[in-house]
Amino acid sequence: MPMRLIFYVFFHIFLFPFKPTCVFILGTFLLLGGSLFLEDSILLAQSNPKKNFARRSKKATILDKGSFELQTPQSAVLGKYVFHKLDSNQLFIQTDPLTGRITNPEIIDYLKRYTILNITLIYTNCPRQTEDATLQAKWTHTRNQKRLAELYRLAPYYFTFQSITWGQIEQLTLGDCSDYLTYAQGFVVTYLPLPTVEEEMNYLKKIVKGEILLTDSTVFNIFNRNNHQWSSKNTLIVADVTGSMSPYMAGLVLWLNMNIQTNPYKKFVFFNDDDLFSYFPIYPRRKKRRERLLKKQQDKTGMVLVRNNNFDVIFERLLEGMQEGAHVENVIEAILHGLDAYPDTKQVILIADHWESPWDSYLLPLLKQRKVPVRVILCGVTPFKPVNRDYLDIAIETKGSFHTLEDDLSEQIWQQEGKIFTILGYRYRIERGDIIFLNN
Repeated sequence: MPMRLIFYVFFHIFLFPFKPTCVFILGTFLLLGGSLFLEDSILLAQSNPKKNFARRSKKATILDKGSFELQTPQSAVLGKYVFHKLDSNQLFIQTDPLTGRITNPEIIDYLKRYTILNITLIYTNCPRQTEDATLQAKWTHTRNQKRLAELYRLAPYYFTFQSITWGQIEQLTLGDCSDYLTYAQGFVVTYLPLPTVEEEMNYLKKIVKGEILLTDSTVFNIFNRNNHQWSSKNTLIVADVTGSMSPYMAGLVLWLNMNIQTNPYKKFVFFNDDDLFSYFPIYPRRKKRRERLLKKQQDKTGMVLVRNNNFDVIFERLLEGMQEGAHVENVIEAILHGLDAYPDTKQVILIADHWESPWDSYLLPLLKQRKVPVRVILCGVTPFKPVNRDYLDIAIETKGSFHTLEDDLSEQIWQQEGKIFTILGYRYRIERGDIIFLNN
């Protein structure tokens, strides 16, 4: 506020005699409206919107001033990157060699239906002919910033999803820079191919009939290990049925079918959101604006509610939830919707996809206010990559628990300051209520 007042006084005292009308409009804008841009220039860190994105992620660092940098290992190829050898699940987002503008934005729209696994920046180190290596590096860095800024303009969610890994490849020119414009530059995007809805539904039906065996036992084993603690009529199960979750939903379906006589669970939310209504890429600094955001009416589309412990009814509603929707993970919104529908809920079991980060993590403070622990079952984790931090945050902030195929982390762990624990071979430490990843 003091800085805006200084601008306001300067313009009105020194420049008013020259262009009073223009100065008045500009000064008023700086005083009243400038904060809309200055204070909202913080990118939402999906894992925890109150903390700096650069601190939490080693993918892309986005500074308040708008500079974009990748803090990932860099590799190089001699000559031109061979784009015609891309895999069937890879697409190339091309940027103009000079301006950094994306020339095929339709690719980004197409990729919205898929789970993004990796984004690799492809660039050339020779923007113009010069013998000054420092100046050349500066030009290259500036153009890469423009490319990343352009990608952020069209797809800001790429920079907040903890499930996406980043890389960069530098194309080394073989001679001078005369052929610089012939080098394709942009982003290679690797995505997860998805089965059709019909294929997923047929797979689940065959599991129920006993015609085929489970391909993934994560959910089935976790329920077997923890059912004695979770078993309660006041437990709400919230399950992600988007994308390729059918192998994990099969585990839930099989467990419910095998325990049909003693099934204690009768409250379910199957979510497969059908739009991007919840996604809000800016987390306001102003407290009042933040409170208005958190209190806004939630989008309840793409969610199927069930209150019944009859297996046939549950299975029918699960299949119904799979039929409509988009590839959007509005996880917290689904939990809040379930808590509103079933206010007697004492705990939530969340079945989520490790490869998809929530689009609505800005709602985590609102979920925390409900004081209902969330038991997170994370599906699709691999020993080659740390678990998705967004779902760890949900377990921590709600004082719930965290579960994978091999590990069960109870809520008592989050309360032990300095505690070091391991998930899939990766070490973490509890520090001031937060989890710090210890690089092995």
